Amino acid sequence: MIAARDLFGLFGGLQAFYLFGTRQRFSVLFWADREAWPAVALLWLEGLLLAGAAFLLFRWVFSRTEAASVRTPSAPSRLHWLAAAAVAVAGTALRVSFAADVPPGSWCDVFYEIEPVLRSPVPPSWIGGSVYAGASEGTSVMVSNLYLLFARAVLALFGRSQEGIAAISLLPSALALPAVFWLGLETFGSRVALVALTLTAFSRWPLVFSGWTWTGALLLPLALSAGAAAIRAYRLRSVSWAAASGLLLGLALHTHPSAWSIAGGFALFALLSVRATGPLIPAVALGAALAALAPFAAAYRTHPDRLGGRALDVGVASRIQDASAPQAGGRLGVGARLLYNLFEYTGCLLFTSDPNPRHGLPGRSAVTPLLGFAALAGLALSLRRAARGSAPDRLLLCIALGSLLAGVLSNPGGAPNTFRTIVLMGPVFLAAAVSLVGWFDLTLAKRGVRPAAVAGLGVALLLSTETADALVKWPALPIVRRAFCPDESVLGPLRASLADGPTLLEPGALPHPIVFETLSSPADPAVVVRRLPRESSGTLLIAPPRSPFWYVANEDALARLRRAGWRVGRGIGARIPSQGGPVIAHVVPPPAAPR
Repeated sequence: MIAARDLFGLFGGLQAFYLFGTRQRFSVLFWADREAWPAVALLWLEGLLLAGAAFLLFRWVFSRTEAASVRTPSAPSRLHWLAAAAVAVAGTALRVSFAADVPPGSWCDVFYEIEPVLRSPVPPSWIGGSVYAGASEGTSVMVSNLYLLFARAVLALFGRSQEGIAAISLLPSALALPAVFWLGLETFGSRVALVALTLTAFSRWPLVFSGWTWTGALLLPLALSAGAAAIRAYRLRSVSWAAASGLLLGLALHTHPSAWSIAGGFALFALLSVRATGPLIPAVALGAALAALAPFAAAYRTHPDRLGGRALDVGVASRIQDASAPQAGGRLGVGARLLYNLFEYTGCLLFTSDPNPRHGLPGRSAVTPLLGFAALAGLALSLRRAARGSAPDRLLLCIALGSLLAGVLSNPGGAPNTFRTIVLMGPVFLAAAVSLVGWFDLTLAKRGVRPAAVAGLGVALLLSTETADALVKWPALPIVRRAFCPDESVLGPLRASLADGPTLLEPGALPHPIVFETLSSPADPAVVVRRLPRESSGTLLIAPPRSPFWYVANEDALARLRRAGWRVGRGIGARIPSQGGPVIAHVVPPPAAPR
């Protein structure tokens, strides 16, 4: 039987060769003719050497981590509780204080999802769901009314400004911190829980996603808390904790579509644990989950055509617009896409990067190499312990598997899409914490090493790399700014600060007018967000308004009005007018001709 360290080394070698092959292009590696074969052979030799080096490195990392990870979980002391509270407060403060810049704008999907709340003064019923009003055609997404009520409550508390909209994501992202700590306490003890909490509070991946991921942000604390309650139910053989776990998981199904894949992971854990717990505990958890899901499930009686939701739109066999992804059709094509996704998503901690600039630094993996190695080694250790019957490790792997499947089974265009695997953060940081605690113990075994110095160095590295990347480097990139509705995000608050008067939009000037309409409306959520009139310059010239108005348009449209003798103020906006971006200007129509 192959040793666990050899399997981990094989994983690293295959991933390294896959990375090499994608950089050099596999079409080149499999090119052979009389002239090219010597160069191709040298490329193969280079790739195999890199794969061999990765095999040895991964094998060594696993061996060292395994040697250190032999301590039993410890109960939290008063110092652990105080440190955890301090880290959670600091992580929350960091998210709130940088909310204006992380992200550098507003993403449109949250506005489309909560449009029923924005457009109507009447709160929705808690039973049912609303059709997603996004810009894409043919989408099957439904938004739970319970989620809409949550968003309405957040806006009532924080207002409907840009920061208030961000709070819909910021509040759940802050709740994810105690959820990670709780799951860590239930699985690996207080030391691992505290380290995992610190990583979640200050690492780039959760910080980047903290202010704009709407339903995904709410899914994370619900799923992790459901996991903590599930382990507690397993350990205590508690029906009440099983019900709590099912209730949290059922509520998670009201959020991001990837929650269904997470639920599959929990179902797998229940099947693996039923011999130890008996059938009652999983049955109670299932009943509680179905009861929590029932209000949302009722929506599909009204909209049966949307049964299946977003998974129907972005399944692995759906149409691809990404030239780098496999394009072949048929069974072989789906197999090639699955294999492609498998390498892309399992390598997202070290080898592959998310191509969407909204999700992190372009060309960089989800975490820095040190954390990536620690997480992969910790997950490999969990796999070994799970095979020996460890329930905490089984749960960790089941959650990780469910989250990964949400990506692997989806459209390979834009893979790896780390938003679809947002719950993977929990297992990743817990597994990394297991490795880091072990490495910490190995370091302390050497004479003359002070624990405080080692811990301080680790926190300093985390802040100077992960935290600085998320709060300083990432939002400053132009490609990132362009990904967050820059024109709407600037023009909306700008219009709110200008004098009163009607506002007109040139059709097509703004890709997502709802963002502008919301941010330019009063911050009081009791005031309905109106759909602003769309009028082209040609239409205005034919039927001029009787009074001055504010016009959001491109400079060409404003120039056309000026040539016709209209008084048009200087356009101001998110971009330089010469670059062709939309601006906002005060327009005074010419006096009406006497009749």
